[in-house]
Amino acid sequence: MNDVCLILEGTYPYVAGGVSVCVYDLIRNLPHLNFSIIHLAASGDSVKELKYPIPNNIKEFHEIFLFDFNFSDEMTSQKIDPHLWDRVIEFHRCARRGDVSLFSEMYETFFNPRTKKVEIGDLLYRKEVWNILIQLYQEGGLKTDFSDFFWNFRFIYFPIFKILSSPIPKARLYHSMCTGYAGLYAVAAKLLYQKPYLLTEHGIYTEERKIDISEAQWIPTLISESDVKAQKNPGFFKQWWISTFQFLGSLSYAHADHISTIYDGNRIKQIQGGADPEKISIISNGIEVERFSHVTEDQCPKKKNPQCFRIGFIGRVVPIKDVKTFLRSIKIVQEHVSNIEVLIMGPTEEDEEYYEECVLLTELLGLDTVIEFLGRVSSENYYSTLDVLVLTSISEGQPLVVLEAGACGVPVVATEVGANRELLYGRSHEDQVLGRSGILTSLASPHETAEAIIKILKDTELKKYLGEVAKKRVSRFYQQEDILDQYHLMYRKYL
Repeated sequence: MNDVCLILEGTYPYVAGGVSVCVYDLIRNLPHLNFSIIHLAASGDSVKELKYPIPNNIKEFHEIFLFDFNFSDEMTSQKIDPHLWDRVIEFHRCARRGDVSLFSEMYETFFNPRTKKVEIGDLLYRKEVWNILIQLYQEGGLKTDFSDFFWNFRFIYFPIFKILSSPIPKARLYHSMCTGYAGLYAVAAKLLYQKPYLLTEHGIYTEERKIDISEAQWIPTLISESDVKAQKNPGFFKQWWISTFQFLGSLSYAHADHISTIYDGNRIKQIQGGADPEKISIISNGIEVERFSHVTEDQCPKKKNPQCFRIGFIGRVVPIKDVKTFLRSIKIVQEHVSNIEVLIMGPTEEDEEYYEECVLLTELLGLDTVIEFLGRVSSENYYSTLDVLVLTSISEGQPLVVLEAGACGVPVVATEVGANRELLYGRSHEDQVLGRSGILTSLASPHETAEAIIKILKDTELKKYLGEVAKKRVSRFYQQEDILDQYHLMYRKYL
């Protein structure tokens, strides 16, 4: 039996990002603990090359592909108590109200290998289940084809069935790095083995999925596009997906023995989502400050023109990072500051269509001689060459790039999302008296972003001051060693 089973969804070791860095640092800095990893991905096609090493204290590694369905059609030969199906209907009625209290009963009845009364084939092929779907459809009073309802039901529930019917390795405690499908797996593990469950959220999973679903083109809305905009209503099927992830979030909050998150704004959102305030603690991100502050000039890629200003963007080229707003802001900056070069550093393969759109927009704006997409690079070698780092994300947790830039004395322009206010303006009174280390902007605002960049580039004293404050803040409050000690104490409490 391993000490800790980490349940990860779309992060370490295949996807670069803040959560992956946190997981990797956590494992390699606790060599006395043995870990097993459950990695959840959409399908086998979405798993590519490793982005991080696998430390020796990872003893098991299992992958679950949520949308690769290979369910058995085996059905129980015994007669099923009709009351069982009544409880399924009652579970769904409760779920519509956000009540998760009947989930444990459903797990014990349908999925717990020690207590289940039916097989997965019963849930997929029995006439009683078909009748339940008809009843739920009629109770919903929907004005759409039953076939649309049926297929959405299956597409929503199949990954849930996949999670709940997957083997669970034994461990002394289970730790998921988000709610959603990873949290669902951890709840099942707790119910199966009666072991502690720890939940950590960097970003609020339900909010991020709401953004993804609202923008999704493949989910029907059941109302016209104009009505969606007028009512600010995502439509029935999109709302069904959103409600499902909200239910999974509430389920994780209800069953977790301890919940940690990276800043107070997340804590407030977790409480609003039903989490017990007494369970929640704040454990910020941290970095190895010396690794970034000790990079020498000869290690850094030189500017094309020593007299130019270098503007950096470090992050995945995906919609949630709103790279297009950054590109449009650079067009405005160029009209006021002619001697600039812009580096976009981060993976481009996660959403290749969006990346191509960004490249095309760069060309349409006439910026292809100014902006360079570098792809994945060792960003620590670039920070000290930057005059300013920019983030235009529409959602963040506590971005490591802000801390890394701060360790190198680089001022930051960032949207006011996630923990960016704390990182740039200070969290506690002691932190705030240090001063500001950057400028916050509104979401999707090229003009505000451009104005902030221009202000920093044109004011040498301001640029120097912001950089000095950033160095002090990161060194004093965001040392990785201090952060890891908090995780270690949390593990010790429950192991």
